[in-house]
Amino acid sequence: MIGIAYNEFDYLHNIDSHVENSLRTESIISEIISYKKEIEDRINFFIVKDLNYQNETWSLVYKVHTQEYVDFVKQKVNKIKKFEFLDPDTYITPHTLKIILSNLEILFSLCDWIVSTGNYGFAYIRPPGHHAESKKAMGFCIINNVAVLARYLQTYHNIKKVMIVDFDAHHGNGTQEIFYSDDTVLYFSTHAYPFYPFTGSNSEKGSGKGIGYTYNFPVSIYAGDKELLEIYQKDFVEIYDRFEPEFLIISSGYDIHSHDPITYMNCSLDGINKIKSIILQKAKYKNLVFVLEGGYNINVLKEVVKYDINRIQ
Repeated sequence: MIGIAYNEFDYLHNIDSHVENSLRTESIISEIISYKKEIEDRINFFIVKDLNYQNETWSLVYKVHTQEYVDFVKQKVNKIKKFEFLDPDTYITPHTLKIILSNLEILFSLCDWIVSTGNYGFAYIRPPGHHAESKKAMGFCIINNVAVLARYLQTYHNIKKVMIVDFDAHHGNGTQEIFYSDDTVLYFSTHAYPFYPFTGSNSEKGSGKGIGYTYNFPVSIYAGDKELLEIYQKDFVEIYDRFEPEFLIISSGYDIHSHDPITYMNCSLDGINKIKSIILQKAKYKNLVFVLEGGYNINVLKEVVKYDINRIQ
């Protein structure tokens, strides 16, 4: 059995003309619903039905982002009527923070279930988060979802070692920055380089007690299945075995696909599924969650979720 989480209200964080728009998850949700009757006995669903959230969730956000930054975003959200940009790429609406907080809560619930049952799951949530640093928004990202989740698992489930694997075409500079001096969260990233956000060279290995807990594997901006699969078959497996994580979080960026409109990488759907299979098999299909980051081709996203669902049939 697997868990699947999504938010029925994330259309409230949306600009139709922006590449990071609500059609991304609407296409995924419609695909899930088309299969729902066939698979509902094998999937545990975690779905946002309203935008209420607990104030306690903010305390976890503050473990990742500074009070000054979060207060700045809160003030912006409270003042705007339609939308505003925090940087040239990253927009907010009056509902953005409610979307993000409710996303985090279903992510927590999904992972509570994963920890208690030893299963795994997929969180098809947006906006993405891996570019959001402790003090600033970047690259469509406002709050770093996977970073907050890592702190949640450590705080509420006493998990000592979390591994974050990021296969987005863009380096997760925010996730790296947040855990750069931390030896309890290992960050492993494959990404196009040099490419936005122009971080993630293989010389970036952490600082202080975090030295040796950041692993970057930059590849050509035109790289495809062969280059990435070699890294996951060898380096990922070796680093996983050495670190022995208790929980695995995967920042899943489907913009590595050859048909993505804003990147140049050349992975196939089969290659992406093989990467995911390597990760799943190494973790023995338990105590891991795939969290949506990039991926801006709607048809590719539909095919990805179709494969995720068919995996359990």
